[in-house]
Amino acid sequence: MTSYLRNMMHAAYAGSILSLLFLFVGDARAQGQDPTVVTKLRILQQDAPVQILSMKLPDRSERQAGRHEPSVHLRNTSSSQTSRIWVETIITDPQGHVVSTSSDSPNELRPAERVILPGGEGWARETVLRSDNFLMAAKRLRSNCISVDVLVMRVDFADGTSWHLNRSKTLAASKPPEKIDETVACSSATASEDEIGRLTSVQFRPDQELPRPQDSSEVQSYSFLCSLHSDEGHIVGSCPF
Repeated sequence: MTSYLRNMMHAAYAGSILSLLFLFVGDARAQGQDPTVVTKLRILQQDAPVQILSMKLPDRSERQAGRHEPSVHLRNTSSSQTSRIWVETIITDPQGHVVSTSSDSPNELRPAERVILPGGEGWARETVLRSDNFLMAAKRLRSNCISVDVLVMRVDFADGTSWHLNRSKTLAASKPPEKIDETVACSSATASEDEIGRLTSVQFRPDQELPRPQDSSEVQSYSFLCSLHSDEGHIVGSCPF
């Protein structure tokens, strides 16, 4: 067999594989499946007076009652009682572009959840972990797959003192959890940059059952899908919580 024929056969084989890949993607969209956006979260273990031990997703009854915020399990390792705690999310796309979000709403709406005695622990609902926040961040990044690091940004104590995150120092010294959830990978994301860029609003799907680990409802990382659909000419996102 001449080198010319071998090259022609190789090109034909590579072309058939590429055509097959496009066929799979095109078939999924042709069947009317909504385009999707993937979000992957993990807690960063940091040197802070308040530690985030784990997260817990809202169950179906909580979501049907309009409570869409996941909760964080907090531990106060300091010698002072806390009065206010801010959690921050650092959101990154596969190319390394970054946005961050934080909110004072939990301190204002549910202040008792932020008060933790020295050495104590408590659960607190966290606004920045709502999936609509992440979908709008994906729009800012024009990305159909984002990774989220969750960490404590600031702590105010009852004695009048405060602790603030030194982001560059903390990120350099922080560690991800030992087990990272890979239930949903970036390969599951199908939304185009144009579709994400035209996103106007996000709605929740409280009837959707969320995946749960078998051994515990508490996790240090999780991943999920949001879908996009057209509604009277507008792109609307649908998320589970």
